[in-house]
Amino acid sequence: MSRGSVIRAGPGEPTRPRGQGLQTFPKRLSEARASPAEHAGSGAESQHMRSRIWTLVAGLLVVLGLVMSGLLLSRSLQLLTPGGQGGWNVCSTLLQSDCDAALQSSEAYRLGIPLAGWGVVYYSALGTLLVLGVVLREQIGAEVQAAAFALALIGGAISGWLVIRQAAGLSPWCPLCLAVHGINLMGILAIFRHQPATLRELGVRCRAGVTYFFGVTPATAVTTWKAVTLLVPALAAVAVYQWVLFEVSLRTRTVRAEESPAVVIRDYESQPERDIPVLDSDPRWGPDDAPVRLVVFSGFTCAGCRELSHELTYLQEHFRGKLQVVFKHFPLSSECNPHVAVNQHKRACAVAVLAESAHRQGQFWPVHRALFSLPRLDESRLQQLVRELQLDEVKLERDAQDPATWEKIRADCELGGRLGVKATPTVYLNNRLVTHLSSGGLDILIHHLLGEEGH
Repeated sequence: MSRGSVIRAGPGEPTRPRGQGLQTFPKRLSEARASPAEHAGSGAESQHMRSRIWTLVAGLLVVLGLVMSGLLLSRSLQLLTPGGQGGWNVCSTLLQSDCDAALQSSEAYRLGIPLAGWGVVYYSALGTLLVLGVVLREQIGAEVQAAAFALALIGGAISGWLVIRQAAGLSPWCPLCLAVHGINLMGILAIFRHQPATLRELGVRCRAGVTYFFGVTPATAVTTWKAVTLLVPALAAVAVYQWVLFEVSLRTRTVRAEESPAVVIRDYESQPERDIPVLDSDPRWGPDDAPVRLVVFSGFTCAGCRELSHELTYLQEHFRGKLQVVFKHFPLSSECNPHVAVNQHKRACAVAVLAESAHRQGQFWPVHRALFSLPRLDESRLQQLVRELQLDEVKLERDAQDPATWEKIRADCELGGRLGVKATPTVYLNNRLVTHLSSGGLDILIHHLLGEEGH
């Protein structure tokens, strides 16, 4: 058959010149060979979309962590000011719980600022890094991801340690703090995934950055420019730290200035005398004929009440025989206190009933001290406390069910409501309200009252 002859087609098929199939085969092969490239382009586009999603997730986590840390910092600063206990409590509002004990504990401050302040510093630096990574993605995106990942790992390790301490009961319970730590741990994954890189690649980049900053790797114009850019988050962190430190120092100085003896005495004497009946059924510590009587409206789930309990122990030892302390229940829970709008402290009423029932066995003050020594008031710890103090558990349970026990607590709350008690602890000395409870304000006033009475 000669070249160019026609191939006969079957019935109903068009005829085509001989060799047309061979001529079009390379074209089809070329198209087939182009398909992997197209698939690669599609894969790159899909990878880019996933990267953008993870970047958005990381950004949202940083914003959420910054907001929650800011709320905790605001509460920490509020607790530093006189009367701050009665302010807006973010934990009780959002989670129906209490974080004040954790925010006021000895572990809550590092290098002069609250841990919540360090959270604001951390998320500010991390957020600045993410913004730089988005704006300068082509120039320093890889370096930014490595720096952010290293920072997130450090923050995650600290969060993990703090969570373990809370879970083990070594630190006061703080549910909002745990939420911040959870956000921090989730952020590690989001930052790792927001740009395509393996752990090995991130490690190489971090090592390169460390060797550059320590002068091991020779500097170039490009590396210097990148390093200067990455200093921006560090400067942001330093600026935020300085602001938090200033706010803490300002409030601390204000408290010290406001609680000079002259100011404490002047403010105390400006308060009107109130009628505060003391009943035989009230828990009392000290002689009935003591020249100074301190009445405290308190609860066992209140961080400020915990601090005051230590102060009361000191005052009783220092003014032995000259001071009587009277305890009035004012749990911050709507379950038994009609003057509380929301159930701020879930276990407040149950623990108050336990203490009042122990009072019927003559064990109120040992239980008072033991309750405030516990890091968390869960059921197992309360049962252990009852066993350690050798309370009659059958009588304790019977008294806890007695309506008279609950009525005593409600009567104290009603008295507090008539006096205008809004927060705990609220203290009256010889029937006058005390407005300065920290930094030795009570010590100043008791000395003043004893001096007036010739003691």
